[in-house]
Amino acid sequence: MDPRADWAPVVDLIERVVGEDALLPSVVAGVRSMVREVGVLPPADIAGHTRALLAAATRAIAERRRPTEAELSFVAELGVARARQGVPIEAVLGAIHVAERAIWSRARVVAAQEGLPAELLLDARELYDDWSEQVRARLIAAHRATAVDGSGPEADR
Repeated sequence: MDPRADWAPVVDLIERVVGEDALLPSVVAGVRSMVREVGVLPPADIAGHTRALLAAATRAIAERRRPTEAELSFVAELGVARARQGVPIEAVLGAIHVAERAIWSRARVVAAQEGLPAELLLDARELYDDWSEQVRARLIAAHRATAVDGSGPEADR
């Protein structure tokens, strides 16, 4: 049996959850209300970065891979932007955590409703955790480098 065939329902579920019309506005509202330092940012700014991170994470899970250099560069730019906006790295990571919990909670509910085996959702979550570990490391490094000396990937722009 082709293991990719077993993976198709997981990919479909994640793509549908991420594509739900109410998900992104709900996640942005939750982040803005729960993380004070991020709450001052324009909702469109938060939504744009959240949407891009969701798309990248979804592709990574679908392809069962770690982050690409393009994804890591995007995350580094996000770290630089948030540092220049004066948002502490702890707040950035807190906002990501709030978003992750909301999204994975929704995925868990939909998976249960559809009878998707819990093991498959757990496998997807483990892939996501591996992906996000590298993403967080790049985000933190870029944010700290910018906060310390004002440098970073966008310093010359």
